[in-house]
Amino acid sequence: MMMRHIASEPCRAIHPARQAVALFLIAAAAIFAAPDAAAATTAGANGFGGFLPAGIRVVLPGGNEQILFLIAIFLASPRTDALIVQFIAWVPGHSLTLWLVGLGALKVPADTIAWLVPLTVALVAAENLLFGRKTKFKTGLVFVYGLIHGMSFAQTYHAIPVSGDSGVMTLVGFNLGLEVAHAAVLGLAFAASLYFRGVLKQASRMDLYRPMIVVPVSLAILVTAAIWTIRAFTG
Repeated sequence: MMMRHIASEPCRAIHPARQAVALFLIAAAAIFAAPDAAAATTAGANGFGGFLPAGIRVVLPGGNEQILFLIAIFLASPRTDALIVQFIAWVPGHSLTLWLVGLGALKVPADTIAWLVPLTVALVAAENLLFGRKTKFKTGLVFVYGLIHGMSFAQTYHAIPVSGDSGVMTLVGFNLGLEVAHAAVLGLAFAASLYFRGVLKQASRMDLYRPMIVVPVSLAILVTAAIWTIRAFTG
């Protein structure tokens, strides 16, 4: 009976991760089912349906800065409710400047945005290392960081050739595609976190989660983002 009880514990610990994996797989299915965004760079994207996959592929698979930023945000939010608050701050932040720049109401220097975006990644990772937990200013900072990332998204949006409709629905599709990809990244991070937490819980070593997961991953993100920032600033 004792052996059966012990064997069942990992299953219950890992089971929630399956839900997060399902979220990621749903988003991945949307990516592969959508028309190839690479074709849009030659033939041009058209309307909502053309810009939705383009928005997804800004983050997945090649949006390394956004992926690392979201992982860093996730590591700083050990509780689900805290993560939701961060995501709620992130979405309107980047959506606001995406629309302002996308519609031509705001002009931004591309060279400045090129090094500001990786700098935000480095700052979030550094905060994880210095404070360990979400600070009271974190939500406001995530919103500000979102404003910077939104400008970068808008520059990518403007770089996509358009064939046909170039109205508001193209921005709607592009914006929605970004959110689908963001949800996929967080879903995968959530799945991985639940798995490792389950393993550590079975070993009665939850105290190792920060030194084994949060610290080394945040440090790797910090170093990588710092290199990107320096290269963009000096290049």
